[in-house]
Amino acid sequence: MSNIYHDGHRQLHDQFDTTRLATRMEERVHDTITPDDKAFIERMDMFFMSTVDDQGHCNCSYKG
Repeated sequence: MSNIYHDGHRQLHDQFDTTRLATRMEERVHDTITPDDKAFIERMDMFFMSTVDDQGHCNCSYKG
């Protein structure tokens, strides 16, 4: 069972052929910035970070 997608999400993934992309994205979701994440961020000119609180409210913001 998915940690971030429910059955309705997965139905849409199947309908629009985005299941592989969604699964890959889910593999990258974690609670802390890993050493690999840090190295990736340091190589970028800019990046966006998204977070979700315990009530499911999302925020995505530019981090320069």
